[in-house]
Amino acid sequence: MSTSSAAAALSLSSASQYEPETNIDDSDQTKVNEAIAILQSMQPDQLKHTNRASPAPINSVAGFLWKVFLQLIHFIEAKSLEDSEAYLDHRSGSSAVESELETETTTAATTTSPRSSSDDPSSTPNFHERYEFSGSRKLLGDAAELLEEAAENGNSDAMYLLAEMNFYGNYSFPRNYTSAMRYYKLLSDTTGNATAQNMLGFMYATGMFGYEDVPRDQARALMYHTFAAYGGNTRSEMTLAFRYHAGIGTPRNCEKAVIFYKRVADKAMEYWRNGPAGGRTLDRHTWKLADDNGGVFGEGASESSSGPNSRKKYSPALDSASLADVLEYLVYMAEKFDIAAQYKLARLYYDGTRMLPRNYDKALHFFKLTAKQYWKNEATPLPDATDSVQRYAGYAAGYLGRMYLRGEGTPANHAMALHWYKLGVEVGDPPSLNGYGYMHLKGLGGLKQNTAKAAEYFRSSADHEFGPAQVNIGKLFLEQGEVLAAIHYFELAARHGHIEAFYYLAETHYQALGRERSCGMATVYYKIVAEKVEDLQSPLAWAHRCYEIGDFESALVGFMMAAEQGYESGQANVAYLLDRDKSAISLSKPFKKLIDSFDRPSNEEIDEEKRLEKLDRFIDEVALIYWTRASKQSNVDAMVKMGDYYLQGIGCERDNEKAAACYQAAAEYQQSALALWNLGWMHENGLGVEQDFHLAKRFYDLALTTNSEAYLPVTLSLYKLRLRSFWNSITGGSVNGIGVDEIDKGNDDNSKWSFSDLLRRWLEDLNNEDYDNYGRAIDGDDNDRVNDGDPDEGGGNYAAI
Repeated sequence: MSTSSAAAALSLSSASQYEPETNIDDSDQTKVNEAIAILQSMQPDQLKHTNRASPAPINSVAGFLWKVFLQLIHFIEAKSLEDSEAYLDHRSGSSAVESELETETTTAATTTSPRSSSDDPSSTPNFHERYEFSGSRKLLGDAAELLEEAAENGNSDAMYLLAEMNFYGNYSFPRNYTSAMRYYKLLSDTTGNATAQNMLGFMYATGMFGYEDVPRDQARALMYHTFAAYGGNTRSEMTLAFRYHAGIGTPRNCEKAVIFYKRVADKAMEYWRNGPAGGRTLDRHTWKLADDNGGVFGEGASESSSGPNSRKKYSPALDSASLADVLEYLVYMAEKFDIAAQYKLARLYYDGTRMLPRNYDKALHFFKLTAKQYWKNEATPLPDATDSVQRYAGYAAGYLGRMYLRGEGTPANHAMALHWYKLGVEVGDPPSLNGYGYMHLKGLGGLKQNTAKAAEYFRSSADHEFGPAQVNIGKLFLEQGEVLAAIHYFELAARHGHIEAFYYLAETHYQALGRERSCGMATVYYKIVAEKVEDLQSPLAWAHRCYEIGDFESALVGFMMAAEQGYESGQANVAYLLDRDKSAISLSKPFKKLIDSFDRPSNEEIDEEKRLEKLDRFIDEVALIYWTRASKQSNVDAMVKMGDYYLQGIGCERDNEKAAACYQAAAEYQQSALALWNLGWMHENGLGVEQDFHLAKRFYDLALTTNSEAYLPVTLSLYKLRLRSFWNSITGGSVNGIGVDEIDKGNDDNSKWSFSDLLRRWLEDLNNEDYDNYGRAIDGDDNDRVNDGDPDEGGGNYAAI
């Protein structure tokens, strides 16, 4: 096997951006090639991450059995790892996990790491002296031994393979972050490999759950990410940009942040534009695990599932529970020539969902069925067709033109694309107008290149609020030097989430085109562009696949990688997984062996309770860190969670003032009834804020206004508050009562009010509280803020054509 072919076999994980060494010893490379051949000969069920990620059949008995089978495989694999007693000279029942929370120690015992602390190859014991494998697993031992021999002689491919196998547990190799870190460091020190530097930066930044010899060290993390970023590693460029943007491990520096975000955004746009006409189709994996359960605080209590969002936002539960029923119904109606069902079915197959992969062949079929209900023989419109049939047929024509232009589900055919676009233009379909203009702009399908005509069709489509057309007309204005007009259209398109619109807005802010230079705005727009092209650098897809098959440790690692790169969804997912109250997983399972490794004294006198407390404290601290980072990116539920942590002293010292500040920040969005209720409770009890019954009532009322489902807790709280306020008034308390500014006694001093006056007014207020049909208090103020909607709505993946 040649060096290049060996290097091609090194892609053991989705995180690999490895640059193979070319100047290497032939004998060592032969060992590496033999090891790769052994690994490739192993059965598919021994590959931990590469062949187990295919989604199961949806909502069916077969799908359920497939998931059970995957779980069984994981159980058998985990059991075999335990029974193998991989570390014979170490402790009984442990994995390749060495842990010491926040340790700064760099010394590791030779029985737990392939290399000593001095990285002296001669001190590395033979592989089979540390690992014991039997049967088919002996092949893994043979491969690892060959790789270690080559690594000792300085073979960079062997170092990389061993680092990846120890970090990701590929090929069922015992996971050992300490060993992974040593091999990555050796690879970085000897070759300056950017991927190794990126991984070192990540491990120093997170501490890898407190493993021994993997201390959290933000200064070193910044250093290695800087080396990797200047070496061209995209993930480190993202991470470094976010650190300068948010001030993590370094003072905030907008100018440095925008430089690195621009580098990633430039790569993202190059990747997107190098696809078919109109740009690549971009997959998104930025959904939050908590939303599958109604949000961080459950259905109705979370910002993501309460108030306006309960009716407007996409529900992931539809995919997992009802998608098969929806498909069955739509197919049934489509067979009865229901044009709406045919079009919706085509869109479902074209766009895909979390549980339903895209199927362009089926999409093309149903789009044609839709179009044929209006155009006889795909050309002549039926005279008696209704407006509804014409409208759906126009939609289908736009998609058919796009699919023929891009070669989706059919070979690219510009003549057919032009045919369908012309039919769509006849009925005024905005995407067809935009596509027809694009073909004039590029001179496709036999048309002569005509920018003026293209602009005419672009403008007509843009007037119908079609985002891609707004971008296209904006680009034409920009080419002609009409910057302000271009900016206007880019801002319109940005409302639909169009990637090019964000990029051009970033460029105008960064280069001061038609406006004053704004580093902050440029940074925000470049960040959006960088995060939209996930295929280039995001580990989110891999993390979600691992989570779905029950590999929670790998899922947590993947989400942490995304979190370090600045993905708000990654930060929220890490915090949710580690949150002690709402964790989606049982932490005792993925961290069982980690728990066993904490604080084990040499004399084997183990204080189990202290070790568990230390682990809980570490997990709480990490959870708070990521709740905080997510909250700084406008995650309302994360702000409420931060308040809970400060209020209860979870992962930090108790601080009522910080808790109140977090609830106040969340309340300002007017989207979380829980935040408003919590703030009312803080004012009622004077925790972190001045005790004020009037403000408490105000926030309780706002909680009910925000979410009618808060009726019962708010009503009970108001009854209690009125009793407390009444008692405060009759006893001459100093707390501002809820009735002080409500009782109108002219200019009389409230000290002259009699007990009967106070009681009468209190009962009148209680009886006169008005509620609408949804149980929401009507207090005369318009404090409802309706969410303007998802900025991606209307844009989707329908790119520039």
